[in-house]
Amino acid sequence: MAKKEAEAPVRDPKTFKLKVTVGPTISLEDQCRLLGVEYVLDSSRLGEWPDKKAFKRPEMPYEICVQDGKDNVGKSFDKVRLAPNERRPSALEGLAVFPKTPDILDDHGLILTGTTVGPYDVVILHKVKGKIRMEPYSVTFVDEKAGIVTCSR
Repeated sequence: MAKKEAEAPVRDPKTFKLKVTVGPTISLEDQCRLLGVEYVLDSSRLGEWPDKKAFKRPEMPYEICVQDGKDNVGKSFDKVRLAPNERRPSALEGLAVFPKTPDILDDHGLILTGTTVGPYDVVILHKVKGKIRMEPYSVTFVDEKAGIVTCSR
């Protein structure tokens, strides 16, 4: 008999503690530069994590609600289960959290699993030796000082 996989919980809307505005009309690299974030990604290798519910990101500025990853600090990629009303935020959507709560990176890094870097990496926004960096992050790695961010659909 096949083992039935546990259903992901439906997140209470209060779980999404932050409401942020995302500006897709300015490139991720340019937004990082404007915010003083060191951009250590190869833009030609960026893609989107496959979303079974086919979320289409708007081309004009839009708002999303985000949980900041604090509840997922130290959890592996495969242990974070998405509820039906949440999805993986892109690097651009995760970057929008930073100006709203700049001190968050003093507490923990933000793992942004909606953007892929090649076949095996996603993106992390974190502090390294006092500098804020956006760079590739392996989905096989578990960082005790970073959490996987999720956002509302």
